[in-house]
Parts: sequence; structure tokens; C-alpha cells
Amino acid sequence: MKATLTLKIKLETTTAASDSLSGTQKAYVVALNQVSEVAFEKKVFNSVALHHITYRDLRELTKLPANLVCSARCVVAEAYKRDKEKRHHWKESAAMRYDARTLTARIDQEFATLTTLDGRVRVSLILSDYHRQYLDGTWEIEPTATVSHKGRTWYLHLIATRDIPDSESEGVIGVDSGIKRIATVNTGKVFKGGIIKHIRERRFKQRRDLQSARHKSRNQRRLLQRLAGKEKRLVDWLLWNVANEIVGEALKTGAGTIVIEDLKGIRERIKCARKQRLIMHGWPFSSLFLKIAHVASKHGIRVKSVDARNTSRRCRCGHVDKANRTTQSTFRCVVCGYSHNADYVASHNIAVRYVEQRCESVTTRSGSAPSGRAKKAACF
Repeated sequence: MKATLTLKIKLETTTAASDSLSGTQKAYVVALNQVSEVAFEKKVFNSVALHHITYRDLRELTKLPANLVCSARCVVAEAYKRDKEKRHHWKESAAMRYDARTLTARIDQEFATLTTLDGRVRVSLILSDYHRQYLDGTWEIEPTATVSHKGRTWYLHLIATRDIPDSESEGVIGVDSGIKRIATVNTGKVFKGGIIKHIRERRFKQRRDLQSARHKSRNQRRLLQRLAGKEKRLVDWLLWNVANEIVGEALKTGAGTIVIEDLKGIRERIKCARKQRLIMHGWPFSSLFLKIAHVASKHGIRVKSVDARNTSRRCRCGHVDKANRTTQSTFRCVVCGYSHNADYVASHNIAVRYVEQRCESVTTRSGSAPSGRAKKAACF
């Protein structure tokens, strides 16, 4: 298993270097959007074909060095490879992609040189102890990196990779996700989501009141600037804590696999009142799952997903009924009378469903698949 992480390193730049990077970044965004427009209108998404169509025009229009023009074209081609149905547009603050030909990083000497419109500029790397633990030679630094900025501050994003041996454990833990409880593990660990709901509602009302003013004062504009990205950073911090603790539960119980729900397309399937749309459609399920997978990869723990249907309605006896879930938090089987918290039951069923699917694939390959109780016994 290959673990991958991104190191965000602050750059110390002179005024001249910052101006050069700023001008280069503006030209780079123009190149991105120009290539995107040509690709979408002509329906040409192949990187080599786009190069022949756009290269000379971009060099003349943006004055960018050849390698940065090629970099912008590759970024656009990759975006359309993911989704060809919509026109992709890059914001003014979009990052620039650098590679070994346009970036030289001297980690031991804590500086780097970057290609710009004005030639090479030298910048200092501000490294912390967190960065140094991944820059000591145990992790491999990829030649591709990105450069971004926030205001007048520039950042270099380095990609570090490392091969981690897969966990040999066959143990499995299931994780159920929800609104009231952001995550419930079948080990009994619960993570409440009320704080995230409170943050979302509070920031929404604050932004609405500030943005609805017809004539915004200087203080109102400054407050809006300070609030930009604050909600996302706080929610991300909370989700990283949840992801780390879930992986910690897997390590504590010796599990080699974490199983989550496949909630792709849930926003199109659910129906909710207008007042609930802010929370229901903005709940960070996908972000949490990606963070769990990222943290788990550092320990060689696998992350798998299963179908989420009826996981909170299925009893251990096998009976599935909507009436089994009497309230949001209460599960009571109408057949055998088994009662427990609905989220805990769902997390247990998620783990069981993965084990059953794994057993089915094994028995199918062997050619003699057990059925009924024999199948369930073989799984455990």
C-alpha cells in the first residue's frame, strides 16, 4: 500500500520574487482557461492533441515559459478526463503546477528556485518539525509540486509517498455516518455531529446578515474577509480528529480493514424540508471518508465501502423492516424484540455485510459455496 501526503510549506519571498510569482500565476490562470475553452468547444480532450492546437497561441498570449504552458495544458486535460460533460473554469487564485524542469528544491539548504516570467527566482523554505519528519529520507518526494498563494503569502505543496506493508489482520470494524452522530463505530465509539451543525448554521446566518447589507461598511468587508474559509478550516480540523480516532480504534482492536457506507449520490436521493437543506446537502460525508482513508493508509489499514441500503433496518436475526427503526436513535426488531441504538446496529451491519461479501467472493472462486447458516458460520 502506498501512503501519500501533501506538505504545505510556507515560502519566504522578497518583494521582487513575490511580484514575479504573482504575474506568472495570473498568466498561468489565463492559459488554463484558454485551453479549457478550446478543449470544450472542439471536444478535444487528449493532451497531445491539445498541445498541437494551443501551444503557439498560448506562448504568444501569456508569454509563459514553454514548460509552464505544457503544465497548464496537462492540468486541463486531466480535468476533462475526469468529467467531459461540463466546461471547467479556474479561479484567479488557482495554483500552478511545477515539475523537475521548473522547480529545484534544496531541502537540506532550505531554499528552492522557481521558473517565472522573469526567469528563475529564489525563495526560502520555512520548515517546521512536522515537515522535517517527512523530509528525513524515509519518505520519497515526488518531482511534481504546486505553488499557491493566499494574499501576499506563497506556499509550496510537496507530495511525499512511502510504501507501507498491508496489515495482515483479518479483523473488521464498521463505521456508520449520520447527522446527529457524524460517525459510530461498532466497537462502541461515538462521535457526535452537533458541533458541526452549530458551526454551519451560525456561519451561514453571519454571512447572510453581512452580505445582505446594501452598503457594506469597511468593518463589514473586513469581517467577511476574515470569515472566508474559517468555517471550512474548523470543520476540517474536527473531521481530521474523528478520522484519527477511528483509525486509532482499528489499531486498538487489531482490525486490518475499516468498512464505511457507500453514500455516493445521496444528495440526489434524499428529500428534506427547505430549512434542512443547508445541513443535509452540506454534510461532509465524502470529506470524512477521504480523511479516514488517508490516515489509515499510513498504517497499512484497508478502507472498503459497502452498499448502505437497509443497514439501519436489518436485525441480527436477519429480518429487515422499516418498522424496526422506531425513531432516529432507537432500533427495535418487530420479530425477535432485539433493541439497541440504531446507529450502532447500522455500524454492526456494515461490518457484517463486508464480511459476507468477502466470503462470497472466496467461496465463488473455490467453486463450493455454502448457503444459509453454513454460509454465515463460514464468514465468522
